[in-house]
Amino acid sequence: MNMKRTILTLALGLGAIGLLGVLPSHVKAAWPNGYVNSFRVGPYAYLNAYGSTFYRYGNTNNASAYMYYTAPAYSTSRTPYSMSQQWMSRGALGWSYNPVFGLNYTVTTPAVMGYNYSPFYGYYQPYALPSQTYTVPAGYVIP
Repeated sequence: MNMKRTILTLALGLGAIGLLGVLPSHVKAAWPNGYVNSFRVGPYAYLNAYGSTFYRYGNTNNASAYMYYTAPAYSTSRTPYSMSQQWMSRGALGWSYNPVFGLNYTVTTPAVMGYNYSPFYGYYQPYALPSQTYTVPAGYVIP
């Protein structure tokens, strides 16, 4: 009886040590994939939600590029007199280089759409702005 207990204890102990050897010894923290904040006091409220930013870097034999992408976003607010909502896509900022065109800088503005509504003041105002991309060579001076 005592021998069975000893063998079982050894088997479970060795199994636990083997399990610990297989599991990771530490966990690396990851950046959160987005962010949300909100606030409410009585009839006044807002909520903002953002996605995560990221970047891409590419390199070939004769060209390279780097782009930083901004986070998409959503925003809403409410009062007793009005309500508004807005959606925004990703924007981008970066550079590219190749021997033919040289160094170029690129900016892409986010597309934005939304509305403002007020039954109290009697209006509904939707809006939409398309995304636009601008690319200029390094050293370009705006006239």
